[in-house]
Amino acid sequence: MRGWRLVLGLLVSVLAGAGAGLVPAIGMETDRVAAVAPPGDRVQAAIDELRVDRVHVPEDGRSMLDEAGERRLEALLADSDPAVYVVVWAETSEAGYGSPYDVVDQLGAAIDPRAVMVVWEGPGRGDVGALDGYVYSSMAFEGDPEARVTELVEELRGQTIEPLDEEGTGDVIGGGLLGAFGGAAAYGLLMTVVGCVRVTRGRPYRVPGPWQKDPS
Repeated sequence: MRGWRLVLGLLVSVLAGAGAGLVPAIGMETDRVAAVAPPGDRVQAAIDELRVDRVHVPEDGRSMLDEAGERRLEALLADSDPAVYVVVWAETSEAGYGSPYDVVDQLGAAIDPRAVMVVWEGPGRGDVGALDGYVYSSMAFEGDPEARVTELVEELRGQTIEPLDEEGTGDVIGGGLLGAFGGAAAYGLLMTVVGCVRVTRGRPYRVPGPWQKDPS
């Protein structure tokens, strides 16, 4: 009977540890949108326009993309597959976000996590990606944004934006295994403490188990 109690205790500890490890890992896989910080006014203005015509160019971006170029991109992106959204604006440190990578995530969370977001902030500065997907692109943030976006659309044409499930599954498995090992280690430590307590009470150092009988 003592042996069964030991095995049962170990099993419960392992399962509890695995469950504790799975919870945050599953959260990482399923709550990407919820984990994105809410957009500030600058990004929200971009979101509002992108929902209408997929291109957003505020005044500080006009030197990089004029109105005629914006209209041509709107026509190009209207039926692009996969969906592509473009923001062209000047880099600033006072917009409420840290980098264009943050903007890509905020746009994806608000519009479509599987859509391709392009944030162009000037020569050598920008990002292209999807919140919940892999985007394989050779896009360079140099030269004319209209030309680079046109090349990107042609490069991505017909491609499927693969979800990030593979990475998330690895997180789930890793979290579960780590939790299980932690639970087993905690139970072993507890049994060691039990043995030490017996010694302080003048009893032999024994850890209850199926390999021995405890006459007390």
